[in-house]
Amino acid sequence: MKNRNRRSFIKRFTAALGTLSITSVSQRAQAEVLEDTWQQFQTLSTEEAVKDEKLWRQIKLAYTLNPNFLYLNSAGLCPQPRVVQEAVETYNKIANNGPTYYVNRVLNQDIEFVRQKLAILAGCKPEEISLQANTIMALYHIIFGLDWKAGDEVILTRQDYSSVKIAYEQLAQRSGVKLVWLDLDLPSDDENAMVQKFTQAITPRTKLIHITHMINWTGQILPVKKICDIARQKNIVTLVDGAQTFGHLDFKIPELGCDFYASSLHKWLCAPFGTGLLYARKSKMPLVYPLYGSPNPQGDDITKFEHIGTVMKAPQFAISHAIDFHLSIGSKLKERRLHYLKNYCIEALQGIPGVKINTATGLQYSCGIAHFGVDGFKSMKFNTVLHRKYRIHTLAVDLGKVKGIRVSPNVFTTTQDLDRFITAVEKIVRSK
Repeated sequence: MKNRNRRSFIKRFTAALGTLSITSVSQRAQAEVLEDTWQQFQTLSTEEAVKDEKLWRQIKLAYTLNPNFLYLNSAGLCPQPRVVQEAVETYNKIANNGPTYYVNRVLNQDIEFVRQKLAILAGCKPEEISLQANTIMALYHIIFGLDWKAGDEVILTRQDYSSVKIAYEQLAQRSGVKLVWLDLDLPSDDENAMVQKFTQAITPRTKLIHITHMINWTGQILPVKKICDIARQKNIVTLVDGAQTFGHLDFKIPELGCDFYASSLHKWLCAPFGTGLLYARKSKMPLVYPLYGSPNPQGDDITKFEHIGTVMKAPQFAISHAIDFHLSIGSKLKERRLHYLKNYCIEALQGIPGVKINTATGLQYSCGIAHFGVDGFKSMKFNTVLHRKYRIHTLAVDLGKVKGIRVSPNVFTTTQDLDRFITAVEKIVRSK
């Protein structure tokens, strides 16, 4: 974490709230508390900061979470820090002073600033980043925008996200594309075995390899770079579903070696709902027609993916505030904290009779998502008891070999929160 990031954060925090007279004083006070927290983090090593619960409790205060309700589904959708929520409200108020003037002329120039900040965080050029509503919309540009011919092949896995699989099935029905399905053996810490699954499926007809960076059901991280390197050697296009990794893992998109990458910013970056991104390697952009009309659909201008009519601009403007908040913690520290929380959780769960852990533990293969099953319990029933009796929100997963509960904490989660969850699991298991 750098001082300029902290200064930027507190400046934007207070500026965004300046017009909200009812809450501005209290929020400025909270910003000062957070500034003190950033300063304390700076005095600690990463290992010390990861486990300093007092400081993470201060981070939690930046959110508007219900104290009686434990939210453990960040892999689904993340709450925004209060500063981001207030920024959206402020931008909306400004826009409503005169919509076409303030949105199109005054504020619209800020979109390019947001694009630049996203590009810095992603480690790429601004002209390679397109603002999207979510991962699915970004992925669909590529899935339906490539020039497909009957007999072309796509390699994908049974563990990919449901809406993604549906899209490819529709593509196959309409265009005669062949879907080559892989079934991964998870959890796994065998990179070579995972890579081999993909390479053995490649044929002369393979046009695209779809790779999920982190499997959303279990948190398994796939060896994306190794798969992309092999694909490039064979002139195969690569599309990465990064819904669970941007703002979660400490990495830069170009390091993956992929041609296209999609993510939702309203997940781990904690940006406003309905915000996402599409990264496109500039040399590959001409291969894709955008889903919606564009003046130059075969060009290499990234904004061709943004001709979608009127959209809510306030959430897009407020992405900048989410980035500032994220950088104030730091990508590395955030990744290490999430990994620590996940391991804290599964290590305790392993001691409960009948519990089976379906998530890898190493930092290379997992981070902040855990999945476990309990002998004799159906996923949905267990999840319902957690919610109704203990006011704990998780996700029931019942897909093929993966049956159980997904748990995904965040920077606003403390070990005390996880102790509450673990105690609830123990009580449910004992009550059988």
